Amino acid sequence: MNIDDKNLLLQLRHKYKHALFDDVVPFWLKYSLDKQFGGYLSCIDFDGSIFDTDKYAWMQGREIFLWSKLCSLFGVSPTWQEAAKIGVDFMLAHGKAPSGDYYFALDRKGNPLVQPYNIFSDCFMCIAMSEYSRIAQSEKERSIAKEEAIRL
Repeated sequence: MNIDDKNLLLQLRHKYKHALFDDVVPFWLKYSLDKQFGGYLSCIDFDGSIFDTDKYAWMQGREIFLWSKLCSLFGVSPTWQEAAKIGVDFMLAHGKAPSGDYYFALDRKGNPLVQPYNIFSDCFMCIAMSEYSRIAQSEKERSIAKEEAIRL
């Protein structure tokens, strides 16, 4: 790798780090966390306006993973950890059908809208709980993550 390549990589690293920490993360923290009912609002326009309040399990899992992974990579931030916990608590309270599979979609309050019908919700929640268990440092979360992995 020559000097020009290294300089380009450093510039790109700075650009993407700035975009992540100065734009993306603050946007999702400001508009996505549903502090009224738990979980995340994910149907958000560029200006932060919510155009649909349905909550899709796969997206809840992705956002739990996002906040947990940020903590794993850059150090546990109480803000990020709490953001992850909001999703975990919501999904543990409302996300599973009696079969043990995750619903595909819930309304804002956590009532089921679409029954489980594919593995995507379960896969994203398995990955999310696995990453969350790393930052929660609790046997309860580790057990849940293991159960999800075994169930799949």
